[in-house]
Amino acid sequence: MSSQDSAKPRAGIDSLSKELLHRVVALVDQQDRAVAGSGVSLASKAPSTTSGSGVTKLPEGKLSWWYAHGVSALSLVNKRLREVALPLFCRSIKATQLSKPIFQFSRIPAGLLAGIETLDFACADLDSYAAAAIALDRMVNLREIRLSSFDKESLERPRRVDGAVRKAQDDRDSLTWANEAFRAAAARFTALEYHDVRFRDHLDQVMQRFTEASSLRKLVYSIGSTRDTLHETLRSRTQLEELDLSNSKFSLASLLVSDAMGELQLELPLLATLTACCSDLNSIRHLGTVAPSLCRLSLRLADISQGASVEGDAIKIALPHLEVLELSGYASCAKALSSFDTPALKKLELSITKSQSPALECASFLPANWAPPAGLDFHLATHRLITLDNFDSLEDRCTAQGMRFSHRYLAVLAPFEPRGTDVAEPTDEPSEARKQALLETISWAEEHLEKVWDDGDVQGLQELAEAMKMVAQRKQLDAL
Repeated sequence: MSSQDSAKPRAGIDSLSKELLHRVVALVDQQDRAVAGSGVSLASKAPSTTSGSGVTKLPEGKLSWWYAHGVSALSLVNKRLREVALPLFCRSIKATQLSKPIFQFSRIPAGLLAGIETLDFACADLDSYAAAAIALDRMVNLREIRLSSFDKESLERPRRVDGAVRKAQDDRDSLTWANEAFRAAAARFTALEYHDVRFRDHLDQVMQRFTEASSLRKLVYSIGSTRDTLHETLRSRTQLEELDLSNSKFSLASLLVSDAMGELQLELPLLATLTACCSDLNSIRHLGTVAPSLCRLSLRLADISQGASVEGDAIKIALPHLEVLELSGYASCAKALSSFDTPALKKLELSITKSQSPALECASFLPANWAPPAGLDFHLATHRLITLDNFDSLEDRCTAQGMRFSHRYLAVLAPFEPRGTDVAEPTDEPSEARKQALLETISWAEEHLEKVWDDGDVQGLQELAEAMKMVAQRKQLDAL
C-alpha cells in the first residue's frame, strides 16, 4: 500500500449520508418484522454477555433474540444510527400511557413520539383522553385511532381526586377542549379500529369525532351493531380502501342487499382489501359490483358440506382484479373455489381450522372443475390435530397444474385447542408440539409477570391474572 493510499481516511458509518442510513435501518426493520411474523422459534431474551451475542444459535437450539431485533442492535452502534432508529421503537401507544409523568414532563425524545402511528384508547378516562389531545402536535405521524372498551360516559362522570369530587365544570371544560382537538386533527387519521365500544349506538358520532369521511381509508369494525347503522356509515365513506368485519356479529351478506327495485344500496369503488364472515355464497354474488377494485379477499366461511353442492351451482362471483384469496373454516370451504371468477389471482390460502372428522382427504381441497391461473401460489394451513390423507397426491396435482404449493400447521395457539366437537383428540402418544407450546408459554408468563410488576402496570397484572384463572382453578382442584 502506498503512502498516498494510507493517508486516505477510512470510510465508516459516520461518512454515510443520512438518507442511506435511513434506508439501511428501514431494510433491517423490514427483516425484523418478517422474522417476527414467520413463527420461527426465537430465544426469549438477548444474550447476557457480549461474547454470546454473535452466536448464531443459542444452547436450546433457538435462533438468537437479535434475529427479530436488528433495529435495536443498530441503535447501539453509534449516535447517528440511534437517531434514525428511534422512531421505529414505538409505533403504538395507549392513551393511559400519555397521562404518565414521563410524557407530561416531556422526558420522551421527540424522535420516539414522532414514530407513533397508532393511538389506543383502551380503558381511557378523562385524564388520559385529555393527555392524548395535548400530545397530538408531537405525534406528527399518528394515523390510526383504536377504540377498545372506550366508554364516553366514563369521560363525563364526576370523579374523586384525593377524596374530593373534582369540579364538574373543570371536567366539562377538559372534555370539550379534548373533543375539539381531536376534531381539528381528524383529517390526519386514515385508519379507525372499533372494538367492543360501549356507546355502539352512536357510531356516526364517534366517526365524526375521530375521522373525516374523505380521509378514512381503513376501518376495522368488531362489535355487534345493527346492519342499518354500519350500512349508513359505509355509504358515506366511499373512499375506504380496507374493511375488516371479521369479528363482527353479522355476516357480510347483510351489507350486500338491494332495495325494492333490485338496486344495490352500497358502493365502495376504491375498496382493495376486505376481511369478513360469510354464511351463504349466493348472497355475496354481487360483491364484484359493490367493490370492483377488490384485490385481496379474506372470508371465514360456514360449513357448506351439509347444503347443496357448490361445485354444480351456477353461482359466479366475478372479481377481475383479485390477486389474493384467503378462505378459512371447515374443510368444505374449498368447495367455494369454483364459485369465484378470478383471472388475476396470484395467491390462494386455505386455512382448515375445523373438521367433522379427525382425518381429511386431500383431494377435496381442489374442486375438480376449478382451473387455477398459471403460476398460482397455493398455501394450505391445517389444524395440527387434523390428519391429512393422500397428501402426496395433492402435491402432485399442484405440480401438474403449475402451482407452487406449500403446507404449514396453524401455529401458536393451535396446540392449545381443547378436545372440542370440531377436532378429535388423537388417541396415540401425547403431542410433543403441545408440550413445547405449554413450556414456552409458561416461560413467557413468568417473564411478563416480572415486567408488569416492575413497571407498576396494574392493568397488565389484572389481564395476566384473568388469563391464568383456569390454571389457578385446576391447582385448587388438585389440592383437594
